[in-house]
Amino acid sequence: MELAHCLIEAHGQDFLKPIAEQFHWHNQKLYDELLDQQLVEEKDLLELVSKLQNTRFIEDPTGFTPIDDFAGKVDIGYAKKHGFIIGTFNNQLTLLLAKPFKNNGFRFAEEVVESEKFEVALATENQVKSLLDMAYRMRNQESKPESLDVEDLGNELQETDNLMNVRDKSPLVRMFYESLTYAVDNGASDIHYQPTQEQMVIRMRIDGVLQDVRQVPRYQMDALISLIKVMGAMDIAERRKTQDGRATRWYSDKKIDIRISIVPTSYGERAVMRLLIKTAKLLDVEELGLMNENRKKMDAVLNNFNNGIVLLTGPTGSGKSTTLCAVLTTLQTLRKGDNIMTIEDPIEYELEGISQLEVQIKKNVTFATGLRALVRQDPDIMMVGEIRDQETANMAVQAALTGHLVFSTMHTNDAPGSISRLQDLGVESYLIASSVVVMMAQRLLRRICKNCKETYEPSDAELEKLNIDRSIVTHGFQRGRGCPECFGRGYRGRMGIYEILLMNDIIREQIVEKINTSAIKRDALKRGEMRSLRMDGIEKILLGMTTTEEVLRMTQTDIY
Repeated sequence: MELAHCLIEAHGQDFLKPIAEQFHWHNQKLYDELLDQQLVEEKDLLELVSKLQNTRFIEDPTGFTPIDDFAGKVDIGYAKKHGFIIGTFNNQLTLLLAKPFKNNGFRFAEEVVESEKFEVALATENQVKSLLDMAYRMRNQESKPESLDVEDLGNELQETDNLMNVRDKSPLVRMFYESLTYAVDNGASDIHYQPTQEQMVIRMRIDGVLQDVRQVPRYQMDALISLIKVMGAMDIAERRKTQDGRATRWYSDKKIDIRISIVPTSYGERAVMRLLIKTAKLLDVEELGLMNENRKKMDAVLNNFNNGIVLLTGPTGSGKSTTLCAVLTTLQTLRKGDNIMTIEDPIEYELEGISQLEVQIKKNVTFATGLRALVRQDPDIMMVGEIRDQETANMAVQAALTGHLVFSTMHTNDAPGSISRLQDLGVESYLIASSVVVMMAQRLLRRICKNCKETYEPSDAELEKLNIDRSIVTHGFQRGRGCPECFGRGYRGRMGIYEILLMNDIIREQIVEKINTSAIKRDALKRGEMRSLRMDGIEKILLGMTTTEEVLRMTQTDIY
């Protein structure tokens, strides 16, 4: 209970109240819970622990060099799970720990270095993971070219579905699995395997932006694509057609659903893998980043609406599914007597207590047929993953008109754009006006890294781009310098910006009269009934949460 005592002395008796009492007696569990609940910054907590343990906290481990063949002595998954690496730092043999109360690193160091003395130091989890990735990349680069037998490699791949079991695998399989673990550790949503004339480039979409991670020699390209095909249960002999597949893998306690697409290009086959963490912690509405007026509108949706369609719009990867799952999870808590059911493609998050149906085209389970079946299951609230055809749209409208609350998504640029999209799908305007109750659009912006955040005064040109006056900038703007914690990007994590438009009599009349949706949006902004995505983004700039570049990149100029 030493950590608990230190925290109470530093922050007062009430500091640990949000944490269940059973964690107070276990230092590492208490440490993890503090970070999970974001009650204290990781660096501040490590500094406190370093004083408690009489060790050193290394704020910047640049120059740390892993011991020879560290990657050959321990699985990368085991080292990441327990948060340790051993190497030299400032000419001193050092055991670097990200989980300071675990003994696994000590036991490993004592076995490897034997009688040699080593220093124990602390670093953040991201820094230790980054050093581990570097150690394993170096080992793979040093590996000699192997004779690549695709059948043997495929058998190796099928032997285990756990990404941590790579110690006895061939260098190519090990590199493939380690690229997957790197993607999961860094929150990547997609992995791209892009062939070029000279090599294959592995790129990952982290915080919504593609980043080059490594290069693969051309002689390994075909074998690597074959590995991906084997994992996705695809035809490895077919190289002229597009193929789709899926797989499931485990990494520590995370279940990863992988959707795979392969297309032939001029330089060879290109693969993209979309990663869905099925066991990821779900957000609730409190954590979505809805502010002020938008939060009041969401509260109205949660508490006041019993029927109608709530449409959430935005491009692929804008966080629509995450928001819908957060809303459904909150509704389940608020409305315990309601029957909530969903039809999705795919099921991205497993929602406890909610019945979820997955689209299966081969078995004739589409959004339309699935929705028709759900209506017969006596639901109060339904979620349809996407309205993409006339049959699904009409079924959703009929469900809403018969007393159900229906949530769904569409691909449009803004909230009012969902009206014209439904009209394009063949839904009559008077039915749209009668059934739709809420239109909501969202985007995801990168969040400024807390570790390297700095304040600056924006230029006149920057303010002009945002169309705001300097008088409302009271504390300057903020940006990230770039640091090891955010891998030099200046951003870490993402957050949502939103625009929400509630249906009213004026908008209903405009829909029936088939007024252009741009005019509907312009009038709603003038009446103060909606805050645009750009407005919400500017508010988050003024609060120091994101940057001008992010808001300009992800939103359009408002036209009144």
